[in-house]
Amino acid sequence: MEVIIIASLTLFFTVLLFINSITSWFKKKVPIKFGFIYNDHIVDTLEVNSGDSEKVIQFRFLNTTESTIKDIIIEFKMIRPLSLSGSNHALTVSSNTKHGPSKGNMYYLIEYSDLIFLGKKYKDFKVELNTKGKSPGDYRIAVNVYSKSDKFKLISKDLILNIK
Repeated sequence: MEVIIIASLTLFFTVLLFINSITSWFKKKVPIKFGFIYNDHIVDTLEVNSGDSEKVIQFRFLNTTESTIKDIIIEFKMIRPLSLSGSNHALTVSSNTKHGPSKGNMYYLIEYSDLIFLGKKYKDFKVELNTKGKSPGDYRIAVNVYSKSDKFKLISKDLILNIK
């Protein structure tokens, strides 16, 4: 009898997991295109010169639909050794902004939450980075965009900052 109950519970949870994975297949990704701003275009890679203690980097997030999208969360993970400048205006701050080093200091997290994107409109964000003393090469900024609602899937993309 115990074997039948255990087998029934196992089958029940397996079916629940399968249904959950199928429903996530049908979710749309958050309809937001994003990246660095370069010549008023959205790009995934940006070249900058080293030696600037307050290098301004701009990001653009564009709602690609006609509909308003609510409760959007954007996370920037500035992977070490990238760091913010020491100025008082090192990043765009709104009322729902959290920022600080991650546990273990592997990256610097900037999170904007409860954002509303009107149809076919964009939001720009500014970050000042300290590129002084950075070795030439590619540096990664991991960006996640997701919604508090269950109707959208997470978008995750690495943007590349190429320091010359």
